[in-house]
Amino acid sequence: MLRRGADSLHFRVGEVALYFRPDSAQEAVNAIAVLLNFLDPFRPQRLQWDLTGLPSEFQHLIPLIKKWAESDDSLRSDLISEASEPSLLELLESVAPHFDSINAYLDSLEDDLPEAAIALQALAECAAEARMAIKDTGDRN
Repeated sequence: MLRRGADSLHFRVGEVALYFRPDSAQEAVNAIAVLLNFLDPFRPQRLQWDLTGLPSEFQHLIPLIKKWAESDDSLRSDLISEASEPSLLELLESVAPHFDSINAYLDSLEDDLPEAAIALQALAECAAEARMAIKDTGDRN
Protein backbone atom coordinates (compact mmCIF):
# COMPACT_ATOMS: atom_id res chain seq x y z
CA MET A 1 0.00 0.00 0.00
CA LEU A 2 2.73 2.49 0.97
CA ARG A 3 5.34 2.17 -1.78
CA ARG A 4 6.46 5.68 -2.64
CA GLY A 5 8.34 8.25 -0.59
CA ALA A 6 5.34 10.58 -0.62
CA ASP A 7 2.94 7.88 0.64
CA SER A 8 2.18 8.10 4.35
CA LEU A 9 -0.12 6.89 7.09
CA HIS A 10 -0.93 9.18 10.04
CA PHE A 11 -2.57 8.29 13.36
CA ARG A 12 -4.15 10.79 15.75
CA VAL A 13 -6.59 10.21 18.56
CA GLY A 14 -9.84 9.18 16.90
CA GLU A 15 -8.65 9.39 13.30
CA VAL A 16 -6.39 7.87 10.67
CA ALA A 17 -5.26 9.52 7.46
CA LEU A 18 -3.76 7.67 4.50
CA TYR A 19 -2.00 9.68 1.82
CA PHE A 20 -1.07 7.79 -1.32
CA ARG A 21 -1.68 7.77 -5.05
CA PRO A 22 -3.26 4.50 -6.08
CA ASP A 23 -2.57 3.19 -9.56
CA SER A 24 -6.21 2.14 -9.94
CA ALA A 25 -9.61 2.40 -8.34
CA GLN A 26 -9.28 -1.21 -7.21
CA GLU A 27 -6.02 -0.41 -5.42
CA ALA A 28 -7.81 2.42 -3.56
CA VAL A 29 -10.67 0.07 -2.60
CA ASN A 30 -8.18 -2.54 -1.39
CA ALA A 31 -6.33 0.06 0.71
CA ILE A 32 -9.58 1.19 2.31
CA ALA A 33 -10.49 -2.43 3.08
CA VAL A 34 -7.10 -3.01 4.73
CA LEU A 35 -7.53 0.11 6.86
CA LEU A 36 -11.05 -0.82 7.92
CA ASN A 37 -9.95 -4.34 8.89
CA PHE A 38 -7.05 -2.88 10.85
CA LEU A 39 -9.22 -0.35 12.68
CA ASP A 40 -12.18 -2.62 13.40
CA PRO A 41 -10.85 -3.88 16.78
CA PHE A 42 -10.45 -0.26 17.91
CA ARG A 43 -14.00 0.79 17.04
CA PRO A 44 -16.13 1.12 20.17
CA GLN A 45 -18.51 -1.79 20.54
CA ARG A 46 -22.20 -1.16 21.04
CA LEU A 47 -23.55 -1.77 24.50
CA GLN A 48 -25.68 -4.87 25.02
CA TRP A 49 -28.63 -3.72 27.10
CA ASP A 50 -30.11 -5.48 30.12
CA LEU A 51 -33.79 -5.11 29.31
CA THR A 52 -35.03 -6.71 32.52
CA GLY A 53 -37.95 -4.69 33.82
CA LEU A 54 -38.92 -3.14 30.50
CA PRO A 55 -42.68 -2.52 30.77
CA SER A 56 -44.85 -4.92 28.79
CA GLU A 57 -46.20 -2.12 26.61
CA PHE A 58 -42.68 -1.70 25.16
CA GLN A 59 -41.68 -5.37 24.88
CA HIS A 60 -42.45 -5.41 21.15
CA LEU A 61 -39.72 -2.76 20.70
CA ILE A 62 -36.95 -5.06 21.99
CA PRO A 63 -35.69 -6.03 18.49
CA LEU A 64 -35.49 -2.33 17.62
CA ILE A 65 -33.73 -1.55 20.90
CA LYS A 66 -31.12 -4.22 20.13
CA LYS A 67 -30.58 -2.79 16.66
CA TRP A 68 -30.92 0.97 17.18
CA ALA A 69 -30.59 1.95 20.86
CA GLU A 70 -27.22 3.64 21.13
CA SER A 71 -26.52 6.05 23.97
CA ASP A 72 -23.26 7.37 22.51
CA ASP A 73 -24.09 10.36 20.27
CA SER A 74 -21.29 9.65 17.82
CA LEU A 75 -22.09 5.95 17.43
CA ARG A 76 -25.80 6.76 17.09
CA SER A 77 -24.98 9.27 14.38
CA ASP A 78 -22.93 6.60 12.58
CA LEU A 79 -25.82 4.13 12.83
CA ILE A 80 -28.18 6.63 11.25
CA SER A 81 -25.81 7.79 8.53
CA GLU A 82 -24.97 4.20 7.54
CA ALA A 83 -28.63 3.10 7.40
CA SER A 84 -30.77 3.09 4.30
CA GLU A 85 -33.73 5.44 4.09
CA PRO A 86 -36.23 2.52 4.13
CA SER A 87 -34.57 1.25 7.33
CA LEU A 88 -34.84 4.67 8.93
CA LEU A 89 -38.48 4.97 7.86
CA GLU A 90 -39.24 1.58 9.41
CA LEU A 91 -37.58 2.67 12.66
CA LEU A 92 -39.48 5.93 12.71
CA GLU A 93 -42.85 4.37 11.87
CA SER A 94 -42.38 1.74 14.58
CA VAL A 95 -41.25 4.05 17.38
CA ALA A 96 -42.85 7.46 16.72
CA PRO A 97 -46.38 6.37 17.72
CA HIS A 98 -44.94 5.54 21.16
CA PHE A 99 -43.08 8.82 21.79
CA ASP A 100 -45.73 10.12 24.22
CA SER A 101 -45.95 6.86 26.20
CA ILE A 102 -42.14 6.53 26.27
CA ASN A 103 -41.82 10.09 27.60
CA ALA A 104 -44.56 9.49 30.18
CA TYR A 105 -42.81 6.31 31.34
CA LEU A 106 -39.42 8.03 31.57
CA ASP A 107 -40.94 11.01 33.42
CA SER A 108 -42.47 8.63 35.97
CA LEU A 109 -39.05 7.33 37.02
CA GLU A 110 -36.60 8.76 39.51
CA ASP A 111 -33.31 10.30 38.43
CA ASP A 112 -31.42 6.99 38.53
CA LEU A 113 -32.93 5.30 35.47
CA PRO A 114 -32.75 1.52 35.13
CA GLU A 115 -30.80 0.25 32.14
CA ALA A 116 -33.98 -0.81 30.31
CA ALA A 117 -35.29 2.76 30.57
CA ILE A 118 -32.00 4.18 29.29
CA ALA A 119 -32.19 1.77 26.34
CA LEU A 120 -35.75 2.86 25.58
CA GLN A 121 -34.70 6.50 25.80
CA ALA A 122 -31.79 5.84 23.41
CA LEU A 123 -34.19 4.17 20.97
CA ALA A 124 -36.52 7.19 21.07
CA GLU A 125 -33.55 9.54 20.53
CA CYS A 126 -32.41 7.47 17.57
CA ALA A 127 -35.90 7.53 16.03
CA ALA A 128 -36.13 11.30 16.51
CA GLU A 129 -32.73 11.76 14.90
CA ALA A 130 -33.76 9.41 12.07
CA ARG A 131 -36.75 11.70 11.46
CA MET A 132 -34.38 14.67 11.12
CA ALA A 133 -32.06 12.70 8.80
CA ILE A 134 -34.99 11.72 6.57
CA LYS A 135 -36.21 15.32 6.52
CA ASP A 136 -32.72 16.58 5.63
CA THR A 137 -32.50 14.08 2.78
CA GLY A 138 -35.91 15.20 1.50
CA ASP A 139 -34.93 18.87 1.72
CA ARG A 140 -31.83 18.27 -0.42
CA ASN A 141 -33.78 16.51 -3.18
